Amino acid sequence: MVRTKALITKAVTTTLNKKTVSSRITIENIRLALQQPLPGQRAHDEVMSYHRPTVAEARAKQPSPKESAVTLLLFERAENWHTLLIERPGNQGTHSGQLAFPGGRIEPDETPLMAALRETEEEVGIGSQHIEILGELSELYIPPSHFVVKPYVGYVSHPPNWIINPSEVVQTLEIPLNYLTAADALQVRTLDIGSHGTRIKAGGYPIHEHFLWGASAMIMQEFLWLLNTDESRARK
Repeated sequence: MVRTKALITKAVTTTLNKKTVSSRITIENIRLALQQPLPGQRAHDEVMSYHRPTVAEARAKQPSPKESAVTLLLFERAENWHTLLIERPGNQGTHSGQLAFPGGRIEPDETPLMAALRETEEEVGIGSQHIEILGELSELYIPPSHFVVKPYVGYVSHPPNWIINPSEVVQTLEIPLNYLTAADALQVRTLDIGSHGTRIKAGGYPIHEHFLWGASAMIMQEFLWLLNTDESRARK
């Protein structure tokens, strides 16, 4: 009960620390990276655990997929770039207990960006007036929940103070980009999913006792692909 009460007023935040050459990242690097052509499937394939229909194929299905949007938030903490992941509660169906980006379903009167910003404020307490949208990433289809998701990349210029919604978020995890861009960060694991003993191999990132995989890992991988490509360009 104490833990639940604390979550109502402030986030339980876990931070990873790991130093790599990616300490060279600047906001200018990130802006330039997001202006490059999106790699989409090429980046997604590095962590994709099974074949997924394309977004166009998914939207041709009946019933049509539900539409959603998420925000990959960037901010600096202790002079290091970080991004935010949230842990979903264990009572949210297909994606219960998984790591994710803030976001959710697009309402009928919303654009994808409006939904991403609204859900971010509802889930972790950062209003749209504090988020600068730097760009967007490729849409992708999530078969288990029959969702199409549109990711946006946002920048918070001051160290955030998370105020989480405990009905939607168990905890926040601040992940240094240094950790994600390390040579040994990306791993392949065999995962048990579902209630029928299904096992799959999936690429992703170990985050403490969690493993970031599936659609969230695909979104992260596309962003890191762009960032690494831009850094490589800058070194030439």
